[in-house]
Amino acid sequence: MVRKISHFLAALVNNASDFKRRWSQPAPLPSTANGLQGRWVGEWISEANGHRGALRGVLTRGESGDYKASFHAVYAKVLRVCYSVQLHGTWSDAKLKLEGEADLGALAGGIYSYRGEADETKFSCTYKCKYDHGTFQMTPASQAATKSKSRFFIWGPLAIVLGFCVFVAIDIAMQRPREAYYKGRSASSWLREFYGTNGGVVSGVLRNSWKAFPPGLVGFNITGPPRTLEAFNEMGANAEPVLVAALRGKENVFLRLYRSICWRVPESIQQHLPKVNDPELLRMAAVIVLQHSTSGLMVSDLYPMMEKADSAFRLAILQATENQIPNADQIHWLLLAGNDPDRYLRLELWRRLNKLGPAAAPAAPFVLKFCSDNDIDVREDAAWTLWKIIGQTNVAVPVLESVLSQQADEGRRHTAAYHLIIMGDSTPFFVNTLISSLTNRQAGDRATVCTLLGQIGRPAAAAAPSLRKALNDPEAEVRRRAEVALSAIEAKGK
Repeated sequence: MVRKISHFLAALVNNASDFKRRWSQPAPLPSTANGLQGRWVGEWISEANGHRGALRGVLTRGESGDYKASFHAVYAKVLRVCYSVQLHGTWSDAKLKLEGEADLGALAGGIYSYRGEADETKFSCTYKCKYDHGTFQMTPASQAATKSKSRFFIWGPLAIVLGFCVFVAIDIAMQRPREAYYKGRSASSWLREFYGTNGGVVSGVLRNSWKAFPPGLVGFNITGPPRTLEAFNEMGANAEPVLVAALRGKENVFLRLYRSICWRVPESIQQHLPKVNDPELLRMAAVIVLQHSTSGLMVSDLYPMMEKADSAFRLAILQATENQIPNADQIHWLLLAGNDPDRYLRLELWRRLNKLGPAAAPAAPFVLKFCSDNDIDVREDAAWTLWKIIGQTNVAVPVLESVLSQQADEGRRHTAAYHLIIMGDSTPFFVNTLISSLTNRQAGDRATVCTLLGQIGRPAAAAAPSLRKALNDPEAEVRRRAEVALSAIEAKGK
């Protein structure tokens, strides 16, 4: 206690003005050329009691190898003590050997002796008095400043990233929907199983299948992990908030930025960062759960959600309701997809209305509008849909015939021709268009045209000469189908 009081009193009566003046003066970087003169920074460490504190020093060379060392030491984090010491210096092995002593007064500890050495990178010195002993460890002040800046540039961005991670974690927690539980696991946990440790294979299939197949086939032969489907069937309507949230695929810009950053950091760091679910995989998993649900109570009614102008969300709803036939009151929600910019979504709309058939008759005025759309594919699908729901050919046939003459895609032309045959179209224009296609370079296309002409029968008699030429086609399949078509036309013509 007496020593602490004496140090406190020494700090009170200490005059730091001389040291501040020396420290503020321009000084070169300590080097061998200038005798290691200049500013040094570091810390003092007491080996007697373990105390330590910040230390600054200014080393000035005098005559005959003498040096004056002025020190500014921090004690107990708040007390400052300044003093100067005369040291004698000699050079040995490219190092400056220093030693000397100074009477700092009874309050500071009396006579102190110093012994140490310095080079261009380090100044080490031991001190000793009646009550204390320890070491000084210092480096040139300019080097210490560089290290401080380096630490800032390392820890500064890291602190920003960690703060961002905390924000993301809070945002995730706030967006998390109300959870249902089955066998001690949340609905979100069950949903993640589709692409987690046990669903890695399913993850690959989901990623490759989404929008890669015709609308309505996203769930092709996929039943998902049986345990997951069982869990959602048991949770029923209680799992609705999680499934709807997954279908929405909502994610703010911070989470997207966070995910892009996570992909760029090493895996060793990724393991310690908060995990963020992939919204696309969650959405696809929710679609498959709803497609294969045996619980009619799982989601009450998804169709009204089509009102939200989000193409991906609308398509997810249509895919999720794959096995649910909409009633007349829900058709107007379906029609919202007709004006959507996403082609897959529009195709799914036509497919859904085709599936409904005459039950979708209230949508006829809306479908009729798309029979004059600028997109030739849209016109073709709309014309076929119109015939499916009202059974009238007065609009559908002319549209499909125009598509047949303008469509650049051979497969789409064949589809249009097939639809015209089903509608009973056998006009000369239609038959002549098919006849011209018998000269197509692709053998598969020629074979298809032969089949279509055979299905028309007697009204396609004008194609007989061309079909007889096709009997000499270099491809055996074309020759075979041409023969079958001729037989069908002649047999029906007798």
